[in-house]
Amino acid sequence: MKKICLILILMFGINSSADFIEDVELTISEKSCNMGYSKGCYKMAEMYYYGKKVRQDIDKSLKLYHKSCQDGYLPSCSQLGYMYMTGDKIKENIQRSIEYHMISCKGGKSNDCIVLGNLYSMGRAHNTGLAQKDMKKAKEYYGLGCDKGDKEGCQKFKEFNESGY
Repeated sequence: MKKICLILILMFGINSSADFIEDVELTISEKSCNMGYSKGCYKMAEMYYYGKKVRQDIDKSLKLYHKSCQDGYLPSCSQLGYMYMTGDKIKENIQRSIEYHMISCKGGKSNDCIVLGNLYSMGRAHNTGLAQKDMKKAKEYYGLGCDKGDKEGCQKFKEFNESGY
């Protein structure tokens, strides 16, 4: 099998082999997504998001990230949270960002717990954008991040404790 791959690479050239690999990745991701494999949907979402081997299509990307997140693939939930938080290629929506980051945080992704802590400590965790801060909730999410092994979460949780929250 290795010899066949080497022969194909040599026949099509080094640059073409990268294209070949991306074509295979596209096909596998598409088929696995259609079969209900959430990581395949995530890979397809990435391709549509960045326009890699397909025409960039943010709406398709969002749908695929959402499907993958609903099926329990936490990196998709994190990506949706990021997109809605920053307004990256879509309209900013802090409430939706929080919903997706909560799914990831509760699923075990410590970084999403820290993001939630930051949103609450900065006062961005309300529909109105920069609103009243909620330091107790911020501390709660930093604590969850710490519980999941995140050093930044532990440091911030400690700072909040020392500040009387």
